Amino acid sequence: MAIPVKFDKAHALYLLDCLSTGKPIQPKDPRGFTGDDMLALAGACYFGAMSQGPGAWAQNVEAFQSKVKEHREAVSLNFETCLLAAIEFYGVLTDLVKHEEYDARQEPKALALVGANEIVGKTFAPVRGFKGMKNLME
Repeated sequence: MAIPVKFDKAHALYLLDCLSTGKPIQPKDPRGFTGDDMLALAGACYFGAMSQGPGAWAQNVEAFQSKVKEHREAVSLNFETCLLAAIEFYGVLTDLVKHEEYDARQEPKALALVGANEIVGKTFAPVRGFKGMKNLME
């Protein structure tokens, strides 16, 4: 299945402006956000997160920067894959909220480490706020 991408440069500039200034994002359609609107927003948000680089997510940026060069390069190469896994995980958690299943599995605020690589695929390591150890990425 292929998903159509209806890109609009002017709308992308609008989204970037809203994201960088904190202005509210308004849907183009008066009835609300369409699927296309949501994908365009997701793409703009993904760009914003990706442009911060892997060091932005390191617990201690200095520790990330001081790691051996080969490890930093490996982390940077895998960064995009990990961001996509994190976005998917946010989607999984949001789905649980929508279907009123979140409270049975997580505390109101939860923290997990989500990653991905070619060998083991997506990984999920709960840090706090998870009532069970089940891998929600499956």
